[in-house]
Amino acid sequence: MKPNNYWIVGIAVLLLLAAVISWHDFGGGHEVVAPPEAPPVSAPQAAKAPAAAPSAAPSFDAIHVGPDGSTVIAGRAAPGAEVTILDHGQPIGRTTADANGEWVVLPDRPLPSGPRELSATSR
Repeated sequence: MKPNNYWIVGIAVLLLLAAVISWHDFGGGHEVVAPPEAPPVSAPQAAKAPAAAPSAAPSFDAIHVGPDGSTVIAGRAAPGAEVTILDHGQPIGRTTADANGEWVVLPDRPLPSGPRELSATSR
């Protein structure tokens, strides 16, 4: 190899190394970063903060419908609330939210195929 070719090979190696480092640092690697923690709250501040009222309206966390129509519906509501799941306005299941406000409904009948309009009510 001629001496001038060593310079070309050296520059090519440096450019390749820079590209690999850049790829790793800016999106090529997958790194999980935890969200920043909230600053600690002192006792006097905690006493002044208003307590969060439980949400009256139920919400969906997950809905899974299998190929055969078997369904699992989960969500949150006020603790102890009776939650009713409706499909196009017709009840398909009921349950009571636990002490944490979490609930799960497994309808007795499979959901028919096609578009669904699910909603939840609580009392």
